[in-house]
Amino acid sequence: MATSPLVPREHGTYAELLLPLLTGLALGRLGFAASMFAVSAVLGFLVSEPVAVLTGVRGTRDRRLMAAEARRRLVVLASVLVLTGGAAVVTAPAAARLAALVPLAGVVALIPVGLRGRIKTIGGELLVAATLTATLLPVALAGGAGWSYSLAAALVWLVSFVLATLTVHAIKVRSVGSGEAHWTLVLAPTLAGVAIAAGVVVALTWGWLFMAGLAVLPMAVATLAIHLARVHARQMRTVGWSLVVANLATAALLVAGR
Repeated sequence: MATSPLVPREHGTYAELLLPLLTGLALGRLGFAASMFAVSAVLGFLVSEPVAVLTGVRGTRDRRLMAAEARRRLVVLASVLVLTGGAAVVTAPAAARLAALVPLAGVVALIPVGLRGRIKTIGGELLVAATLTATLLPVALAGGAGWSYSLAAALVWLVSFVLATLTVHAIKVRSVGSGEAHWTLVLAPTLAGVAIAAGVVVALTWGWLFMAGLAVLPMAVATLAIHLARVHARQMRTVGWSLVVANLATAALLVAGR
């Protein structure tokens, strides 16, 4: 009997995958290669859970009870991933194929992190966010979007997810009054302030990046407000919805500036 569904359990990672992917699809044309890159990214994300079970990352009990189903799920997902990934690489322009190496490098870097059970550390979470965010690049470029704006959009999402991750950890530290990540109480609001200033400067200085500069502001303002309000972990649901609204605003601004 399975102890849990064979899907990734870290709910925040769904936003870190889907929002950049949808942005990438919106920045370019919705063609075959772009769609295949997007499907491949989703399949790669889903593959991570059976791999985590089979390698014991989810614990010995899950591996014992779910190994057979995890192997079947892995074979199916990996087989389809090879087909969709191959189709994307064959049909995509050279720029998109080159860009696909960025999230692939992130996956390679995550392997030892995952095997050591360090995914849920701050460093592991930030590496996951960077890897998932980078999937925007091949999708957008396969659809004909330009390198410059695609890279700017990916960086905006990365900044947003870094701020969200550090803010959540800072809330946990503040709520318990101690913790190894006590430094997040200073770093998170400082980075939010820097992001606000940088976003305004970019918007006012580089006209073609005006919307990308503005797109940094929703998450930066939201996280800074959360820190100034000294939100407690009991209010995490409210924090979550605030971050969702900020993410949606970021997506709308990025797509509007394409």
